[in-house]
Formats: sequence, structure tokens, C-alpha cells
Amino acid sequence: KIHLDVLTTVKDSQSQYGLRGDDYTRYRQYCAKRLKRVRKSVKFQHGKGHFKKKKLEVKHVKNNRFLSIPLLNAERAWSYAMELKQALTKDDDSRKQHHLLKKLKKAVAWSK
Repeated sequence: KIHLDVLTTVKDSQSQYGLRGDDYTRYRQYCAKRLKRVRKSVKFQHGKGHFKKKKLEVKHVKNNRFLSIPLLNAERAWSYAMELKQALTKDDDSRKQHHLLKKLKKAVAWSK
């Protein structure tokens, strides 16, 4: 049985890597780098020359590091949405708002 303590993992990384000072950019960059390291350590990369999408399935999961892949993807998308929200002002165009909503939808999709 594989176990991942999601709440403590998320809260620890958020407080350590940027969210204490509302620095969503730093946290997003941390999530991207961490995701790359985790993918490499479990040998679940997308290929070298050409991108070949790999879907994470139950048969691939061998340890709890595999479970951190969708968690880090969701955190990265959420952090980017919060970064866009900070940059958004009242007179900005609706494209930034649209991009923000798309990132939040991606975060929700990754969390499922």
C-alpha cells in the first residue's frame, strides 16, 4: 500500500518555498524543478527529442514518488493562477482573466 501525506507535504513546501511572502513565482518555479527531479528519479519522463505524452496510470505507480507527480502539477498550475491574479488589475483585458481561469481548471483536473 502506497501512502502520501498530501496536506503536510503541500503546507511544508508552500511555507518553505515562497508562499510565506506571497511569492507565487518562486513557488511555481520550485514546483516545476521538483517535478522534473521526481520524473527523472522514477524514470517517468516524456522523451528526449520529441514530446510523447505519458499518462500516469495505476500500473505505473510503484512508490509514493509517483503520487507526487499529479500533486506537483496541480500545485504548479494553482501557483501560476495566483501569480496571474496578483498581476491582474481592474482595467486589464479579459485575456488575462481567461488565462487565470484556464490555469485553475488545470489545477482542478490534476487534483482529480
